[in-house]
Amino acid sequence: METVTVSQFVEKHKIKMSSVQIDSRPDGLMDASMNHWKCTLRMGTKRMTVYFSQGPAVDHEPAVDDVLGSLSMDVRCLPCSFEYFCSEFGYDTDSRKAEKIYNAIIHIGRRLANFFDDARQFADLQEVEY
Repeated sequence: METVTVSQFVEKHKIKMSSVQIDSRPDGLMDASMNHWKCTLRMGTKRMTVYFSQGPAVDHEPAVDDVLGSLSMDVRCLPCSFEYFCSEFGYDTDSRKAEKIYNAIIHIGRRLANFFDDARQFADLQEVEY
């Protein structure tokens, strides 16, 4: 199977993005010291809004490749159990924070699957090289 980069995936599916910097994320998943963005992905008539955070030293607006690359890494383990997720990413299965992150990834995975036209596109996203 040929390796596809995030940039190639974005170009192939004609994905565009706009973003607005925000003070904090409503999901509370990232530290307040980070730079937070509300990003809207567009592909044809489809739209999907996600929250994206960057370290405080990153002083520029995120690119669509950055956001989609990050999302592809997040959902790469799907479908998986909570126990597998914890073992794969170094979380304790008794951690409420780990459970919140796992549930957020499940949620974003469902939203991404709906964003793409077919299951193959979502599977391809899970395999991109970032």
